[in-house]
Amino acid sequence: MPLNSNHYASGRMKRVYLLATTILLLFACNVDATTRMTITPSSLPSSSSSSPSMPSPTRSSHLASSSPYYNDMMFQHFTLPLLLSDEEASSRFDASVAACPPQPTPMPLPLAPLPSSIVSALASIDTVLNQTFAATKLPGGASIGVIYDQTIIHILNLGYKNKDAPQVPPDENTIFRIGSVTKLFSSISLYQMIESGVVASMDDPISKYWPNMTFLDPFTTQDGNDGHTSPTFIQLATHLSGAPREAPCIIVNCNLTNEEMLPLLQQTMLIYPPFTQPSYSNLGYSLLGNTLGAISSSGYYQQMVQDQILTPLAMKSTGFTYSSDVVSRMAVGYDANGNPQPLYLEGWGAPAGQAYSTISDLSVLVSAHLSDYWSSTNRLMSASQTRQYMMPRWIDPDYTVFGSPWESAMQNNYLVRRKGGNFAGFSGMLSLVPELKIGFVALFSNSFDEFAFADAAWPILIDAFVQTYISMQPPIPSPQNTSLYAGVYTLNGNAASSISIYNGQYGKNILLINILGMNVFLSYITPTRMAVYIPPGLEACMLRDTLAIVGQYVFFNLNEDGSVQSFTVPGFVPGAQFIKKVS
Repeated sequence: MPLNSNHYASGRMKRVYLLATTILLLFACNVDATTRMTITPSSLPSSSSSSPSMPSPTRSSHLASSSPYYNDMMFQHFTLPLLLSDEEASSRFDASVAACPPQPTPMPLPLAPLPSSIVSALASIDTVLNQTFAATKLPGGASIGVIYDQTIIHILNLGYKNKDAPQVPPDENTIFRIGSVTKLFSSISLYQMIESGVVASMDDPISKYWPNMTFLDPFTTQDGNDGHTSPTFIQLATHLSGAPREAPCIIVNCNLTNEEMLPLLQQTMLIYPPFTQPSYSNLGYSLLGNTLGAISSSGYYQQMVQDQILTPLAMKSTGFTYSSDVVSRMAVGYDANGNPQPLYLEGWGAPAGQAYSTISDLSVLVSAHLSDYWSSTNRLMSASQTRQYMMPRWIDPDYTVFGSPWESAMQNNYLVRRKGGNFAGFSGMLSLVPELKIGFVALFSNSFDEFAFADAAWPILIDAFVQTYISMQPPIPSPQNTSLYAGVYTLNGNAASSISIYNGQYGKNILLINILGMNVFLSYITPTRMAVYIPPGLEACMLRDTLAIVGQYVFFNLNEDGSVQSFTVPGFVPGAQFIKKVS
């Protein structure tokens, strides 16, 4: 269906198409600047130069047919809409489209003392979590930690470590079982082994490394019988393999080897076709962890986790073996009736949930995630690999976001990566927002709802850190002599752009450039290179991301005396050189 003014899905896309039309006019048809349309989003600061006059409505599709250049443009797949004047465009834009919420760059925070806004937020969290804990009326205790970057900035301990000594609460060094938070170790190991080349591809089937390891697949047939499918690494890591929830052996003390498990796995039937529906699978993560352990240099799963994660991070209170020393430091896990729970072991199923840890150790793990996300420290893996590991893989209708193995959710405009766990009288939560360099961990000695605790804390944390970071953002950088860049710039002899000096609510003495009718700021990098910048909250997220002008480099050619001769924007208007008009 041709796109015209009646077929727009929303005002966000109108501006994209209007910009496409403008680019065609400039480069396909070489229209004089006096007939060029101006696109000036109403929320952006206006240029000090006068706007070109508006053309009469003309179908840009007519222009396309007469221009060889159009065939090379990215817009060739669209029948472009009518050109609109500023007044017409404004009346048709969807004013209800919300601007993209600001997401400030994290700034270094003082730790002694913390900013008052953060201190106040932590006090509010204490109040909310105390109320949440008390409302459950469940026996046991909880230890909770808040992490900023590489530091635990707050600890809250609730309840008791053992009901025989109810006056003694747990603390950050108390050991708890962490249940399915254990699954993070297999996922981390997978991404590490992809990066090191031990596993060639996320899309490799397990059978490439464990011959004949297949599931029965009722969704495909071979000679009239159920087919056989070997899940891939990424399917197992994201709960998208279609495998059933539990392994085909007794959940407790499944003391079988990989060789003994193989015939049982071969008779296990998928419940969904792969990549069609998330279905939480302890079997999937047991298979993933044991496969990785077998092909690692360590030789088996627990030793792999020790060698690749626990030892490098000095997580000395985390492991899988419940020695007498470990048990002596543990909180007692209770069921809802206050009965102590035995220390079940899982055997072959250990990668799905057998580990124990402390708030101190899990905070170290969170800090490693945060540092690897932002830098090349490679405490666990590279920044690029860390970001892939944290990416969403599936979004449910209720906006639960599955990853590998994250069970994430949106909170206050940020994706909170979360992994919860429950096992035999214990529950736990590790969560973080790497974009803000903050984390939240909680361990419980009962079946508390770990997601409810995290959901109560995160809005308070996010709001406090966002507002604190916003108050600390540096001004938009500008060259020392902005007047050298100010002026009118021509393209093909016609006035096509201008640079002016802006003084207003977004800063002082900032360069404001008009590119194809859009007024945007320039962020100074060097005298010959600057980047396009639009302050947060002025455009819808989709428009910002699809327009893709933010971050584009503007390169300046300078004369020997330092004055500006011309500029180019090769990533946005390739092949165009804007020449500064000499007064």
